[in-house]
Amino acid sequence: MTGNFRDGQWNVVHLKFLVDFMKAAGLSTVQVAGIMGLTRQSVYYWFAKDDMKISQVYRLFSLCGYRISFSLKGKSPPPDIKSDVIVNIKVNRHGDHKNLAFMKQALDDFHISRDCVAERLQVSKSTVARWFATDECFVSYVYKVADAAGLKLHIDIEAV
Repeated sequence: MTGNFRDGQWNVVHLKFLVDFMKAAGLSTVQVAGIMGLTRQSVYYWFAKDDMKISQVYRLFSLCGYRISFSLKGKSPPPDIKSDVIVNIKVNRHGDHKNLAFMKQALDDFHISRDCVAERLQVSKSTVARWFATDECFVSYVYKVADAAGLKLHIDIEAV
């Protein structure tokens, strides 16, 4: 079952990159909570739900002295989307880039409308519009958008 803590290991999918980072950096859940100014229970909740807001991801990595960047990559658009575009997209988060700039860029480059994303994810159009209006969504939706659009999510982490 996703999100259970067993023998010191979180069984997660969407936050696997975070678990791997914590192991590599030697960070415990308590330490992550302290860095973020949260309770330990708040961090446990992320793992229990296997999800967290993308702004929290950027903030955590920044506070730890790392830069994290997300990119959606693909060689061609999904078969039901007509386009001659072949794109390899990577938008690093530097300075004033927005949280969802990489997703917006990928959707634009692959000519995938937000309405199409809403339909494929079976969420309302206003939900997708709200993501971009507030520049916020949960990490699980980034994975779902990638799957729905036939793209691969890449996560790069580097020390700053």
